[in-house]
Amino acid sequence: MLTSESVKFIRLLTELTQNELAEKLRVDRSLISKIEAGERNITPTLVRELKEIFYLKGWSESDLFLIYEVIKNRKLKHVTRKEGL
Repeated sequence: MLTSESVKFIRLLTELTQNELAEKLRVDRSLISKIEAGERNITPTLVRELKEIFYLKGWSESDLFLIYEVIKNRKLKHVTRKEGL
């Protein structure tokens, strides 16, 4: 599953700038910025294209899922810590 946080995280791990990723996807850089900020949803077509780019960089479906789970768990721990749980 690709989320705004996982897109940014994987983009940074693959050492792509927002401009470089936008060029590969043939979209405007502002769209990448808005996706990473959670201001725009990732369309199914864009998910497919992002996965293709990340796969070419060596990331598998299980890698993407693991990153999603780590980010989700990190957010959960952060929330429970803030609430004193």
